[in-house]
Amino acid sequence: MEWSSLEDGAIEAGYDEMLHQLHIKKTGDYYIYYEVEKNDFIALLESSSPSSYLKDTIASKYEANLA
Repeated sequence: MEWSSLEDGAIEAGYDEMLHQLHIKKTGDYYIYYEVEKNDFIALLESSSPSSYLKDTIASKYEANLA
């Protein structure tokens, strides 16, 4: 899995295509979101405000665990 740095490194995002999991490293925490559609991962990467997209779309749509 490759990681992408967002918001000047404040967020690190990786997507596991086989398991459809979105991995997020943010402020020292590591979250795994399950059954994430690839288009939502791409939209996160392309968003002008990844933090807002993560909070408003990803977190409200997908189940997550703090790893």
